[in-house]
Amino acid sequence: MGAYINLGALMGIPTAVLLAFVLHMGGKHMFFTGSLDGNHSGASTVKKASDRVHDAMAVADASS
Repeated sequence: MGAYINLGALMGIPTAVLLAFVLHMGGKHMFFTGSLDGNHSGASTVKKASDRVHDAMAVADASS
């Protein structure tokens, strides 16, 4: 887990400096990176998680 955090920082911090100071984008880079994640649907993720919880509850009820 720590290795992923270190790799993220190794890539993220220089990218943030490049976008904010070298390319003079300031805080606009947050919207740019947010648009990269725009294809991810939060509602579908919540639905999947809710379904998993309900399925686990049904299995627990059936086994008792």
